Amino acid sequence: MQIRRKDDINNLVFSPVINFNRSPKSFKGINIYIGNLSQDTTEDDLREAFGSFGRIENVKLIKDRESGEPKGFGFVEMPTLSEGRTAISSLNGTELKGQTLKVSEARSQSHNNRNNGGQSSGPRFY
Repeated sequence: MQIRRKDDINNLVFSPVINFNRSPKSFKGINIYIGNLSQDTTEDDLREAFGSFGRIENVKLIKDRESGEPKGFGFVEMPTLSEGRTAISSLNGTELKGQTLKVSEARSQSHNNRNNGGQSSGPRFY
């Protein structure tokens, strides 16, 4: 909490300083979207592919809520921006398990919901 002063130095006002632009998640690296994944791709496959470019913070394959089947995309978080961008440029368009990967920097969920009535139109952070 930070103390802010009003015009009169004798009238101190205590007000918390809240940064609404901060992500609720404190992760400061890069979140990478991987699309066009084969149905039999595992999180370990993604760890192996991206691990050669740097440290992996988290891997998440997205599955259908009802069937549990993979949806064909996922996310990899890397703590270092430069390593993540190198991985994106190196792996985009390459083949993994017979599928050509589409790799890009993920957009935040709030970015996707801005102008479409709350309907998601692309990759999200999970």
